[in-house]
Amino acid sequence: MKKSLTICAVLAAILTVGGLAQGAVYSISDSTDSAGASKGLLGMAEKYDSPVGVATLLSVTDIAGDPGVEYDTDFTGADGFQEISIGYRFSDGMPTGDISAYNSYSLKVKNAEAQKQVMVRLFVNTGWTDPNWDQTDQYVGSTWTWIAPGATTTLTLDLTTLGLTDDSDLGNGDFSGEDRRTRLTGIGLQYGSNVVASGAVGAYEINSGDTLAIQVVPEPATIGVLILAAIPMAFKRKR
Repeated sequence: MKKSLTICAVLAAILTVGGLAQGAVYSISDSTDSAGASKGLLGMAEKYDSPVGVATLLSVTDIAGDPGVEYDTDFTGADGFQEISIGYRFSDGMPTGDISAYNSYSLKVKNAEAQKQVMVRLFVNTGWTDPNWDQTDQYVGSTWTWIAPGATTTLTLDLTTLGLTDDSDLGNGDFSGEDRRTRLTGIGLQYGSNVVASGAVGAYEINSGDTLAIQVVPEPATIGVLILAAIPMAFKRKR
């Protein structure tokens, strides 16, 4: 009876691992990503800012002793919400162009400021827009999330909603109906805050010229690893 229960437990664990594989999480660490690419958080650079020209990425610093990277950005300009996009584009050489093995993209973000709120979200771009492929560019972001000073939150972007590609010119081949996760052209994160050019600032505002620092850490799929580690123990004889 005990042997039967043990076998059932092992089978259940294997099925669980299979389910986790279908719902695998893509993340980016200091110098690599979940797919084993040779680029990571340390290689990310400023892609754009909004309004244009108001934000400058000052530094990208490895967090000593821990996986993770700190980004420091200066925000200037007139009143209003300002943001910066940090990541990779296809022209930079993506860490990987195919994340179809993953159902979500996730990073853990800490607001490294002592008093200032910061708003953060993840993004991906998909679609090969070059002639011959003629696919529509698709930009998708996770929900903007406020992070309190010193607090940490895990951001997740559902990749299964990306859908399939289209093709606006079938004369040079039909590239529609492809999983957009195989046509990745950009990936990273955005962060910012409400900037006040002059005067007092509130809880969700910063002064023009202020610097915001965030620390970004990979979000590993640890549950599957724990289950795999537990399977051999099921075969261990009870003394």
